[in-house]
Amino acid sequence: MSPPVARRPPFSAGLRGLRRANRFLQPPLFGPESSGNFSQSAHHDVEPTKPNHHPAERPAPGRGIDQGGTWVFGYGSLIWNPGFPFTERRPAVLGGYHRAYKIYSTRNRGMPDAPGMVVSLAPGKSCTGMIFRIEEGREADVFAYLDQREGVDRAHRRVRMPVLPPGAGRGHPINAWTYLPILTYCNYIWGVPAWRKAELVARGHGKTGTSLEYLRRMLQELALMDVAEPELERLLQEAQRLQAANGGPPKGAETEVGVPHMDNSKA
Repeated sequence: MSPPVARRPPFSAGLRGLRRANRFLQPPLFGPESSGNFSQSAHHDVEPTKPNHHPAERPAPGRGIDQGGTWVFGYGSLIWNPGFPFTERRPAVLGGYHRAYKIYSTRNRGMPDAPGMVVSLAPGKSCTGMIFRIEEGREADVFAYLDQREGVDRAHRRVRMPVLPPGAGRGHPINAWTYLPILTYCNYIWGVPAWRKAELVARGHGKTGTSLEYLRRMLQELALMDVAEPELERLLQEAQRLQAANGGPPKGAETEVGVPHMDNSKA
């Protein structure tokens, strides 16, 4: 008897169906003795156990130096739409993580019955993004805004990380606040095949716009920074092909709204 053939979920599969289809793709979240109860562990947003610890998530004392003010590192939509007052921005490299399509979006770039995808960080390699110096005196307001936007204690944790200018090698780092993913977050998905990512990006749209426009804008900004992302460029091409083959943009997704900015009227 021939072994059963794994079938792709339909293009219209909702989040629940995609999670079921991805069960066999998930690595153990709690090591070889894990019970494998992904949904239960994910919804509690517990601190990951040793196999899932983030590399170098707490810089050694004295390793980094602040070159004046408070800095935030952005690697996704923060690059082109920070949404908060800043006095300076510059490219920077975060070591120990790389940019990857890891999160199902069911609000901003997708819906529960038609999720999209957005980037997060994944352990390993490095990530070139943008750091922003927060306007002095606005730190509390900015972090209240960003913590809500990035889903702190649900999807991400805010951690101070050392970053370097591009090509600086072992130069002096700047400590910048970075939103690291909670690896047990229920929408943080491991091992999603490239074809499925393309489907999700092609059809995902939510309250701030489409997954496709998110990817396109990110690649445009990275190109201006001379940052090459060949995997994401291939993803964009395939998502555009799929969208064209399925009748164009999703209905009601023609307008790009963007993530709301914080209230700048506060003193």
